[in-house]
Amino acid sequence: MGKVAVTMKVLPSDVKVNLEEVSKKVQERLKKDCEIYKVKIEPIAFGINALVFLFLRDETLGTEDLVEDISKIEGVGDVVISDISLVHGL
Repeated sequence: MGKVAVTMKVLPSDVKVNLEEVSKKVQERLKKDCEIYKVKIEPIAFGINALVFLFLRDETLGTEDLVEDISKIEGVGDVVISDISLVHGL
């Protein structure tokens, strides 16, 4: 079995949402089968920023549960997967 890298953009529900708090809540909700490889804050427009996560997880698990769990976090407006790629050598 291999691993996949999932790049996901988490958009806030409002410009006033504390992205550091949202990032902590995402980390708390993650299951053992998923790890955060990298996270950064990326400007979108009009003073709105998004969190961009790079998750690593088993290739057989899919992403639906991950998107659903993160979408339920207070302050999250939308979750968009921008890339999924197979990771070689892990």
